[in-house]
Amino acid sequence: MSRLTFVLRELGRTALRNPGTVLSATMSLTLLFVLFNMFWVASRTVDSLYQSVVSDLRMEVFVPDSTADSSVMLIGSRIGSIAGIRSVSYVSRESAREELLQMVGVDLLASDTLNPLPRSFVLTFEHQYLTSGHLADIEARLVEITGATQIQYGRKWLESTEQTRVVVRRVGLIIGFFILLATVISSTNNIRLMSRARAAGLQQMQLLGAGSWMIAMPFVLEGAILCGLGSALAWGAIIYGRGELDFIKIAISLPATKDIIVFCLMTIVLGAISGYYGVRRLLD
Repeated sequence: MSRLTFVLRELGRTALRNPGTVLSATMSLTLLFVLFNMFWVASRTVDSLYQSVVSDLRMEVFVPDSTADSSVMLIGSRIGSIAGIRSVSYVSRESAREELLQMVGVDLLASDTLNPLPRSFVLTFEHQYLTSGHLADIEARLVEITGATQIQYGRKWLESTEQTRVVVRRVGLIIGFFILLATVISSTNNIRLMSRARAAGLQQMQLLGAGSWMIAMPFVLEGAILCGLGSALAWGAIIYGRGELDFIKIAISLPATKDIIVFCLMTIVLGAISGYYGVRRLLD
């Protein structure tokens, strides 16, 4: 009998003798992977929402009243030369008046009075510069160029959002680590239970000269198959659930297909490792 035939026969024998254990192991691993995948998808979705919201961030730089109109365009060109700024839009006093009229529906300024509304520049930024640190540097540079004493953007909101994002990411990593640890422990214990049920037969095989790896290989493959199957079923459930949640306005962000395949391959490796540790004690 070839080694491959022996391994496959022992693998099938173990599964047929312990169908309840195999089923419960698959279900428990699937649930653990579903939980891990949900945290992964939730983290990506929150990050995607953050990026979409931050991408709309605008900064408004108010031009001092002492600045002559003839100097405004020169200041605008200097602002546009700052690294990270994508566009610069000038809002004159008349444009500000029109915006105010559109907001309240009534012209609050008499036509024969001097327009007291401020002039300003509205800035948008390159994606990689939409952080509180980069925007603080740009703000300091704008003060040097324009002499502005008032620059408005969601500074506090951006800082608190970045802090929340970091906390969510760290918590997700910690929870993900413990879920994967629980997965390895669960798989190891399942293999250990199935190997103990065949302890007498394994000892007889050792006495007949079978090597440790020959005996352990069916259990290693079983651990790999159970984890790989559980991971695939978990992703199937996540993808199906996403399709059923089309009514939600929030766009759920799934990992790329390549990342899902790599993750499934990694779970197969973890399953093989847990399978080896599950049967190792009986081989000592």
